[in-house]
Amino acid sequence: MASTSTHLSNVSRLVVGALALSLAGPLGACEAPNQDTLRSMGGPTPDPTGVLRGSILYSGPRPECLRREDGSAYALPGHVVLLLFRYDNPPPPAGSASSAENFLVMPADELFSLDDCMPPEPSAEDLAPIMRSVGFTWPTIRLGRTYQIRGFYDNDGDFNPFFGVRNLATAGDVGGGAFVSASAAVPVYTPIELPPASEAPNGYVVEGVAVTFGAVVRTERPMFQVGEATTALSSEATIPPIADAIAREEALFRLANMRISLVRDPDTSDLFGTNTFGNALAAAGIGFDFRASHHGLPILPVDANSDGVQDLHPILGSSGVPWYLPAILMRRARNPVEVRAGIPDVLLIATIRPTVPLGVRQGFVPRETLASADVVVPPVAVAITNPASPITCRVPYIAPGNIAELYEGRPVDCQELPTGNYDVNVLSGMAGGRVIDALDDCVTECVAGGSTAEACTPGCRTEAALRSDTGYVFTGGAYSSQAWSIPNELGCPDTAYRSTAVNQLDLPRADGTLPSCDESALLLHDQGRQGSFSVVDPDGDNAPDATSTADGHGVASCQNTIRASTGMISAVTYTAPSAECCAPVLPFCGLPLCPLRDASTEGYPEASRGLEASAGTTHQTREMRVPDVDYRVRADGSIEPLCVPFLMPAGCCQMASGT
Repeated sequence: MASTSTHLSNVSRLVVGALALSLAGPLGACEAPNQDTLRSMGGPTPDPTGVLRGSILYSGPRPECLRREDGSAYALPGHVVLLLFRYDNPPPPAGSASSAENFLVMPADELFSLDDCMPPEPSAEDLAPIMRSVGFTWPTIRLGRTYQIRGFYDNDGDFNPFFGVRNLATAGDVGGGAFVSASAAVPVYTPIELPPASEAPNGYVVEGVAVTFGAVVRTERPMFQVGEATTALSSEATIPPIADAIAREEALFRLANMRISLVRDPDTSDLFGTNTFGNALAAAGIGFDFRASHHGLPILPVDANSDGVQDLHPILGSSGVPWYLPAILMRRARNPVEVRAGIPDVLLIATIRPTVPLGVRQGFVPRETLASADVVVPPVAVAITNPASPITCRVPYIAPGNIAELYEGRPVDCQELPTGNYDVNVLSGMAGGRVIDALDDCVTECVAGGSTAEACTPGCRTEAALRSDTGYVFTGGAYSSQAWSIPNELGCPDTAYRSTAVNQLDLPRADGTLPSCDESALLLHDQGRQGSFSVVDPDGDNAPDATSTADGHGVASCQNTIRASTGMISAVTYTAPSAECCAPVLPFCGLPLCPLRDASTEGYPEASRGLEASAGTTHQTREMRVPDVDYRVRADGSIEPLCVPFLMPAGCCQMASGT
């Protein structure tokens, strides 16, 4: 791992050196390339790029070092990691970015010396924070975008940007970023704007970018399993029209019976009874701390816009439901053909039961830390119709049969939820603040009130159990941007959706081939596609008319339905998406829906879960997958779609037809 990151940093240094030579004189001294010759315009000339220059200020614990048998330090294993995201599309929950636009890795010895190492037996003075700084130059940044920088000091040296289970901070790392004010109660990331290439034909340099690392990450990544009783979500599911919030929450939960649970011990076998997590983690090079003080799901309010006020849930917020971390996002898995064709991304935005943080079911003692959680999956899918505007071009897909108000007031499409297999992402973790033993905290407070420890302990045991599944609570910190996703590299290779996926844990056999999933001694089935989520269609006979450009694709129950405010059936008034949001999906208008299929079609990836936990239930989904039936490959290698896995918004197709 250390060699990989050092190599990345050395490459960056070489690129920076070459760039510095080219920029030694005034930028205007070189003749600007003709715009028509740029690669982005189809020409041979490389596009100009940007450079970010600035400094990193570290304020945190001494770094961990590698030591010889005699105890002397000889190397710093850590790395400085900077991650660049589009300002309008950061990682969830504020955005939907699944990876950084660019990254920079620097070896720890550029920030620290061996004299800075944490001693094996530190004194109180050694445990005090130290401050160090280092400059950086970050080349080859794409122009014409506004960015934000997030990052961390990887204390144990296990960061690997190309390995999904090792590409984020872990417990003991020190997080931060480029903030407008690092001392603000709610830090806001600094927007870093680079002009378009037309305005900077020789490139562009941003000077004085200030990055601060100062929040110690208290938690491990939320490594979880999806419960066996979890079922698929029906594409026809609707939001229950129940006024009572608790009853509505229960009805929503029963749509999928979804539950997530942290992996609590390295000796835990996966839910399919295959292999143990400890062996898989060791093969992946992950040192995971399973102690309850580090491995828990702290319940924190989501404040995606950093205004200091908790956000309402994006789907359930119209009913006043607040949004909490851990957040659970499901993303429809697109196969390589759908990606090449430009089929839109689709998200399901789930949530822990909203009543849990309030302690509604336990005498209103708020729950603060989870080890497992029931998950509510609202039956509303969000399609990102224009990836260039991933925040503004989000169109909810809501199945027929809901109340009229759900379809009105914003661009919405009335059709069944897009079917398919969905990746599951859990967002959790805390940086900064403190980790507190809930029992000790209660006893201390009780004794301070004039009682004895013996008298306080029984009641405090009960209170601690209500406050935390793990015995620990996290206070005073902020979301650490940690996440865990299924499928991942610990699971069986997801070749149906990631054509290059291979077994990365087992050693090759004598003939050089890798063991298959069923032969593997290390791969975990529940960390692969089998352990994810799905949306399935129980009835393909009620599909809408794909050629219709009428509201709701001509479905009568989309055009006239019950209005909650009056209790009467009335016409629904739809709002069309903007022309910008519709432009990328217009070529799909008028195409038929792809056929419903399951594993009975050779090579077709069956839905990971059926509508019921028992075997033999509905697993049918629609994907653009079968050549010459669902699509054709043009002479230039592009995809000609012959069907679509779900219809494009009716409001967009009205634009295409001029109606």
